[in-house]
Amino acid sequence: MFRCEKEVTRLIQPARPAAFLASLIGNGAEHDVDRDLENLVATKLYVGNLPFQTTEDELREMFGRVGQVASVKIIIDRDSGRSKGFGFVEMASDDEAHQAVEQLNGASLNGRRLTVNEARPMQPGGGGGRGDRGEFRGNRFSR
Repeated sequence: MFRCEKEVTRLIQPARPAAFLASLIGNGAEHDVDRDLENLVATKLYVGNLPFQTTEDELREMFGRVGQVASVKIIIDRDSGRSKGFGFVEMASDDEAHQAVEQLNGASLNGRRLTVNEARPMQPGGGGGRGDRGEFRGNRFSR
């Protein structure tokens, strides 16, 4: 049992997150955690201008011709259930990701030219929404 909330917090939130992450990587060798995290992002690619009928299997096959594909995700609109026309492909290595960008950016898929580039981390405060949904805009009498 834990004696106090402070002890629990110490176990959950390490004082040096970078050192904690490095310890999880293991083998006692020093790691550049920032570089490791950067490489994780570098292998993830944004794929835009997808035809709406494109499947994840089709993308996996297309990118598989360039190198080993770790994962594929086409973004689906939660309201309509249709593709939003973009997705993400994660390649097994940084080199394969760069080759995929070089070979597939501008390539045609079902009559559409794909946009393929390195995915960028999501910016805080961004993301969908429907503009003024839920906001009070006044009425004709409030002028």
